[in-house]
Amino acid sequence: GLQEMLIQSHTGTIQLFPAIPNDWKNVSFNKLRAEGAFLVTAEKEEGKVERVDILSEKGGQLRLQNPFGTKDLVVEGATSHDWEGDVIVIETEPQQQITLKWKS
Repeated sequence: GLQEMLIQSHTGTIQLFPAIPNDWKNVSFNKLRAEGAFLVTAEKEEGKVERVDILSEKGGQLRLQNPFGTKDLVVEGATSHDWEGDVIVIETEPQQQITLKWKS
């Protein structure tokens, strides 16, 4: 049950903190598995997602519901990324590490 509060991916798109109560301002998790063989680490501070690290174990398309609320972010480790509405789409290679964070 707790993992479902932190991460969901059964729709083919990874959603972070989809069922966290509003008063949980500081939440993080380390290497939770999402569909598609992705290991996800995420950190939320003061109610705002600060950083997301994703390891693509086998490669393939990564679809992540934008947890930052803005497209003004940095995507490290990916040669390119696309947007489908508020979903970030990245084609990944096996063992590729992707980091998403706020622009400095």
